[in-house]
Amino acid sequence: MALIAEAQPNRRQPVRPSAVIAALLLVLLTGLLAVHPRTPPRLLHLALTGDSVGDSVSDAGDGGDRPPSSAIPCNQNEISNAQHISARELDLQRQRDSILARSPPRGGYLAGCLVVKDQHEDLPDWLDYHAWLGFSHFYVMDDGSDPPLDKLLKPYIRLSGHGRARRGLVTHRRLGNATHLAADIASRTCQSIELHARQVMAYSLCLHTYGHRHRFMSFFDADEYLVIRGGAHCEVTSSVDGTPDLPPLLRDYEGYGALAVTWRMFGSNGHLTRQPHVLSAYTSCLDAKALVNSHIKTIANTARTTRMTGPHTAHYAPGFSAVTASRQKVQPEGHPFAPEPDSTRLALHHYVLKSRSEYEEKMARSNAMDAPKDDSIVACCGAAGSRGQRWQRAATGADASGACTGGAGASTGGRLHSVQRSCC
Repeated sequence: MALIAEAQPNRRQPVRPSAVIAALLLVLLTGLLAVHPRTPPRLLHLALTGDSVGDSVSDAGDGGDRPPSSAIPCNQNEISNAQHISARELDLQRQRDSILARSPPRGGYLAGCLVVKDQHEDLPDWLDYHAWLGFSHFYVMDDGSDPPLDKLLKPYIRLSGHGRARRGLVTHRRLGNATHLAADIASRTCQSIELHARQVMAYSLCLHTYGHRHRFMSFFDADEYLVIRGGAHCEVTSSVDGTPDLPPLLRDYEGYGALAVTWRMFGSNGHLTRQPHVLSAYTSCLDAKALVNSHIKTIANTARTTRMTGPHTAHYAPGFSAVTASRQKVQPEGHPFAPEPDSTRLALHHYVLKSRSEYEEKMARSNAMDAPKDDSIVACCGAAGSRGQRWQRAATGADASGACTGGAGASTGGRLHSVQRSCC
């Protein structure tokens, strides 16, 4: 019949390599979309091309613990307005709140987000001290350290045991290309960040990638040490805090957007070269009520925080705000100063000078906000704090009780007792 084609011999056609590759790529793409239908285009590009997106992550693994994501569209006003909190950011905040309300924080109660560059000698002491104070995890955001920090941080990431070798203590992330990073943050949150503000980008990355794993997250620098106030040998009665470590203290502030910790500015103690332990080496500080000490740094309640707005500040869900240790509100929202310095329960000791050689290195090193370093700080009298002394004894086996007055006696004479009262 004319309508029936004549049967042809079955001839096997050779399979072209390009067709095999195309089929495999199609399977890979389909699998990615099936696992996560909102896979970011940059990740698809990475999967299909193998190109680097400019950052990398090293940690102990999170078992598929994905951060919140939102499909609420951005509008141009939200992207261009630095003060406007987008509907997408509010959605992400509510998702974090819901996750943390359902179960205990998966990554530990308190984490620290830290931006570093070429601070290899500072990190071990800083990490060990704050882990001892009660931090359960650290996100080290590496802004192009040379040499890389991988070797230094490896014991904190992979090994098990105590101190420096605690499993999962650190997640190390290289920030990479600023343009890519800003585009990624904008696509996830609708937040527009200027390219020079790499520290804000890093903080945003911490909040939106890891915030759902912790109730609180601090945003400090490597020259800032958190100290819980008071102690028996400091003869202070009005500011002694009996809290053994940070998590119990922070539970008193779960009803707020953040705990705003005020600075205590410390000087050089006349040291010309690097000292092995910060808390015992640098004991001279500005008067407790000095205006500069009203500067705040943020320990954010991740369930209530919508956006990191700068190195010092954040925005919060409607009805929430940052408060100091004595529960004074920081106003207006996003303001980097407390109403007054507040070290009633804790303070952030800012070792802005350290030794002369370190200070000169600091002046020569650019920071993550693309701003010149301030060469105007001059510090005087003080002490390191009793919990710092207990840490120092535990870390070195030495009696560091002299650090409470060390460096102060020669310069203050008869005022030594008042120095103890104001600084310990």
